[in-house]
Amino acid sequence: MALNPFWPTVAVAVAFLLAVALPAIRQRRSSVALWRRLGIGVLVLLAALRPSVATAPSSTAVRDLDVLLLVDRSLSMVAEDYADAEPRLDGVRADAAEIMTEYAGARFAVVTFDHSGRTETPFTLDTSAVSSLLEVTNPRQIYQRGSSIDAGLAEAEKLLKSSAKQHPERSRVLVYFGDGEQTVETAPGSMAPLRRYLSGALVLGYGTAEGGRMRLDDGDYLDGGEAVSVADESTLRAMAEQLGGSYEHRVSPGPVPTPTVTATVSLVDGQLDARDDWTWLFALLLLGPVLWELWDSLTLRRQASQWAASASTERGRT
Repeated sequence: MALNPFWPTVAVAVAFLLAVALPAIRQRRSSVALWRRLGIGVLVLLAALRPSVATAPSSTAVRDLDVLLLVDRSLSMVAEDYADAEPRLDGVRADAAEIMTEYAGARFAVVTFDHSGRTETPFTLDTSAVSSLLEVTNPRQIYQRGSSIDAGLAEAEKLLKSSAKQHPERSRVLVYFGDGEQTVETAPGSMAPLRRYLSGALVLGYGTAEGGRMRLDDGDYLDGGEAVSVADESTLRAMAEQLGGSYEHRVSPGPVPTPTVTATVSLVDGQLDARDDWTWLFALLLLGPVLWELWDSLTLRRQASQWAASASTERGRT
């Protein structure tokens, strides 16, 4: 057991104990109220000392694997042709959650793109932060200059190259989420430069051949609902070939066929100085005697008021 005292409260508790105990010792008297108040003082003192007990450190499984999530956030990704007329980005979020579960213990990074690429988070073990980021990922603007399916290539290469240089022993997987729709006039560049950094790759395609309407933030559809985004699966399949990976068309939530890669799994000790704080226990024990003390005080006050009223009545009669 260890103590981490809060000294101002310790001083108050000691002063309270002395104020209660010394008069009783001098007068050699004892009562229920005295012992109750001494108990309150002792409990306050113990709580102020903030006792704690060391707990056994937990172990966390970590995997020598870096997973890069490359996410299309262009306007077409809010087209409502995923599952039951839901936005395509809803499918991205559901599949990303499946992937993080499948690759538990890996590090994850997120790059988003539309007409340009952006690193949203570098490689991290904090999957809750990645999930929170994806929950708020939406198109950055309504009126874009067009989007390109390779806009995230430079940012992705930067992250993968850094990972390969700093951690050559780690495996690396890239997962691409998009609909393959190229809305700029130029042809997309090849994703092949990323292949040398990867142990596996997966391209996930969203959208249908019939297409879906795009609902904007204000609830209206783009161009009154006339504008429709259609998925380009042939482009996505070509991308998967360039990456040396596989392609999967996603139309509803469910298991994701993640690439099988070799990655060492090891246990890492958690916080070695983790402790259980027992302050709450003494604070809880204080509740009973404090309520008792308050009840006695209210009772004495009522009795004093009644005696005063009775005495006043007697004086009035005389």
